[in-house]
Amino acid sequence: MSVPFKFNGTMLVPLILEAEKRNAFKQGSRARSRKVSKEHSEFESIYIGLIGEYAVAMTFGILPSAENHRGGDGGVDLKLLDGRSIQVKTTCTTDYLIFNKDARDLTSELAVLVKLRTPCSGEIVGWITAEGYREKRTSRDFQYGSRWVVHADALNPMETFTVHADEYRDDSEDLTNP
Repeated sequence: MSVPFKFNGTMLVPLILEAEKRNAFKQGSRARSRKVSKEHSEFESIYIGLIGEYAVAMTFGILPSAENHRGGDGGVDLKLLDGRSIQVKTTCTTDYLIFNKDARDLTSELAVLVKLRTPCSGEIVGWITAEGYREKRTSRDFQYGSRWVVHADALNPMETFTVHADEYRDDSEDLTNP
């Protein structure tokens, strides 16, 4: 079962500013664009990715990264407290977790699929381990080259991710009262 999310205007402003900051950094560093979508600008693609990352981070109490990386983040969007890495893939149109068949294949230990329904809401669809991804992935061509994909139906339900993530969370330390 997926987990719905919705951002209000107050929550969106920092995301828009962060997307603009990353877009400016990318333009300033003259990094080659790897965006595939012809429907979205570079800024919109960055914003869509940030919405997904922040939805997962806020839902599961994970700190999002605000770092800019020349040439990308190396496939690590979030980290659990135990150090395991998460790659968040956000889509507006498909029910597939999609990775390139090159160095941008899944390099994190976990992957999460997020689907946007509106510019400020959507659902966290499911998750998979890197091992599960390699076992379940198939090849599919979306008219812009062959990609590795896992259909949403083959992902683990998000309620099991909560348990999975909580196994490694140290709730004994109260982070709100330093």
